[in-house]
Amino acid sequence: MLAKQIPWTEAETDDPPPWSHEDMGSPAKSARLALGALIVQERLGVTDREWVAQIAEPPYLPDL
Repeated sequence: MLAKQIPWTEAETDDPPPWSHEDMGSPAKSARLALGALIVQERLGVTDREWVAQIAEPPYLPDL
């Protein structure tokens, strides 16, 4: 499992990233979420725009 190979304690800290400001918009996403999205994007071999379009598309259940 890939998640067990990543040193999460080094990737995540209790300190917010420097671009995160509590009084300005939404809080920053976790390092685990960001890194996971980047890994999936690389494995799919899609561009940033294609990846954003895929994430923004609402999930659906196929007709059973």
